[in-house]
Amino acid sequence: MTGIDKVKYTSAAAAITVDLVKGTATSREGKDAAKIGTDTLKGVENVIAGDYNDIVKGNKVANVLTGGLGSDDLYGGADKVKDVFVFKAITESKVGTARDKVYNFIAKIDKIDLSGIDANTATAKTDDQAFLFSGTTAQANSVWYKVTDADGKTATKDIVVYADVDGNTTADFEIGLIGVTSINATGFVL
Repeated sequence: MTGIDKVKYTSAAAAITVDLVKGTATSREGKDAAKIGTDTLKGVENVIAGDYNDIVKGNKVANVLTGGLGSDDLYGGADKVKDVFVFKAITESKVGTARDKVYNFIAKIDKIDLSGIDANTATAKTDDQAFLFSGTTAQANSVWYKVTDADGKTATKDIVVYADVDGNTTADFEIGLIGVTSINATGFVL
């Protein structure tokens, strides 16, 4: 029997580390502060983390990784299989250095899924708008990027992805893509 297996840690009481390569999920703060015990994970592809500063590491199959609230570090698997990094609300990634960071993102294979976020909050009561991809130029209700130092290590060039939902062309949330220097619209589910 085959299928897609998912684990959810949305009720974790503190930050967690989920490592699908090692097959473990543990509290990051010792003595099970997250109240999840030590889970052994086998055959799991998809993870929904909790509301803290979580670390989620994918494996060598197609993963769907959702960080949730907090300043999360999401790692795609070291492979050439499509991983999807899901963001369902602008509150799931901050603006500035507390932004979520995505590692091992492979442009033209992996995806950043923003389809659960309304790109135009001015029309939120009437419909759900998709983002436009505007390359390296900030535009209202769009997603754009800049090549910069997203992780505080000047030895690497990274991308910060920005998105505007209120129409003022300034970022309402950000995502750091570590070790990536370009991306186009195919890197997103908008």
